[in-house]
Amino acid sequence: MTIEVSHLVVNGCSFTYCQGLEAPWVQGWPALLAKKLGVPIVNLAVGGSGNDSIHRRTYEYYYKNKSLIGKPLYIIAFSHATRREEFFKSYKGKEVEEYMGLDTSKSSIDLVGSLSSSKKQIEDFEFAHIMNLSYEACERKKFLFWNSVVNLFKANSIPYAVGDYMPSCSIPVHEYMMEHYREIYGEALLNKNSIGDITKITKHFKKLECGHEPIDAMPLICDTFYNKLIEIYGQIVPVTEVDGQPINFLNLKEFYSQSVQKLMPWNLWLQNS
Repeated sequence: MTIEVSHLVVNGCSFTYCQGLEAPWVQGWPALLAKKLGVPIVNLAVGGSGNDSIHRRTYEYYYKNKSLIGKPLYIIAFSHATRREEFFKSYKGKEVEEYMGLDTSKSSIDLVGSLSSSKKQIEDFEFAHIMNLSYEACERKKFLFWNSVVNLFKANSIPYAVGDYMPSCSIPVHEYMMEHYREIYGEALLNKNSIGDITKITKHFKKLECGHEPIDAMPLICDTFYNKLIEIYGQIVPVTEVDGQPINFLNLKEFYSQSVQKLMPWNLWLQNS
């Protein structure tokens, strides 16, 4: 099997941005992977992103490019389940993070149980779940976003690979998902295009002071994704035109408006796109 690829699109949080590296647009694993494939790179990753943000940017980039000419390959690295995109910094004088804080060291059963009488525990747990305030509900939502992104690629015959930089290590959360959302969980975790927990690949490397992957780990992550892609798709051929027409896709500067670019002076991928 052979597929043609015109450009690589990656999305995720700070681990996919490759925070902590001096020149992530050159040293980071997405840049190394694009170089190995022989195609340009568009890195949509933003530090601190939750999966709702990763989901949103992936869809927005896809639809903004839908009418253009290109054959993209997507790599998505998912983030922690409890992270989420916020549109307000404060509410009634309180910081959003304090107002909607969640103790991720406990399951929602323990969390709600510490705030409620035993009589109201079940009722409050159900409310927390429906309102996406529990750890379990966050995990459910993560895998809904995960499967939504995968279905976008499948529906449009777009080659892709996925991984997880911040999987849940909570046994109660896993048990809850297996009991109530086995299909959602299994559809993502058993996906042949997934490499699973990315941090397991580099666990023998000492992390940077900021907690991110060191430069020595970048080639290994690059090769892991590359080998997975070869396993799935066979030969990958870089192309500069489709049906005789030159490829045309949005780079980061074209994807973000001028006003947004001014708000992202820290984004080295944007500055060097």
